[in-house]
Amino acid sequence: MDRDGPDQPRVDVWWVDLGGDALTPAVLARLTPAERQRVDAYESPEAALRFAAARIVARAVDKGGTDGTACSLSFAHSGYGLAVAVATGVEVGVDVEAVGPGVRTGDIPVEFCTGEVRRRLAGLADDDARWTAFLRHWVRKEAAAKSAGLGLLLDMASVPMTGSGPGEYRARLPDGRRLRIVDLAVPDGYAAALATAGPAVVTLRRYPWPDGPSSTVP
Repeated sequence: MDRDGPDQPRVDVWWVDLGGDALTPAVLARLTPAERQRVDAYESPEAALRFAAARIVARAVDKGGTDGTACSLSFAHSGYGLAVAVATGVEVGVDVEAVGPGVRTGDIPVEFCTGEVRRRLAGLADDDARWTAFLRHWVRKEAAAKSAGLGLLLDMASVPMTGSGPGEYRARLPDGRRLRIVDLAVPDGYAAALATAGPAVVTLRRYPWPDGPSSTVP
């Protein structure tokens, strides 16, 4: 964690537990006409809810820099978990995946991993342990790709990460840019990570869905 200071870049990460809620008329009323059209196009009610919640929460917490400082916004969701990151003074990326027994099955896409990570995964006891370890690694890489503005264009296997402290990592992109990555202390059943293009003070908060930040508990 970086020491706080008046000029230090800041990142607020808002964690939302959608809790299996449905899309109510009150929620739909908070969407723009274009967003409601997007919601209507989803075949999955869960996917529609995640989309709607991401837009509503992002609007509620992204107030823009009061001193004119540019803001960077990133969000990710998996299952009924949603993370929205709002940063001032630094580019940011966040990613989330549901983890746990039976959440994922089948072959792990190890082509996205470095040789070191492949060997570490191969040494784990069972498929559930391997999938959980892979997804924790994946959210760090995906957060880094989002922070760099590359998304899935980034060759994940070409980006090694080194630990720099408990839950903290450094990554160097093929173009030479360096990123900082931290694991986020989200609820059990999820893995989440945040990446920034430089030092930043990171605060994780809960956003009580659907009430809003007026009742948020840090």
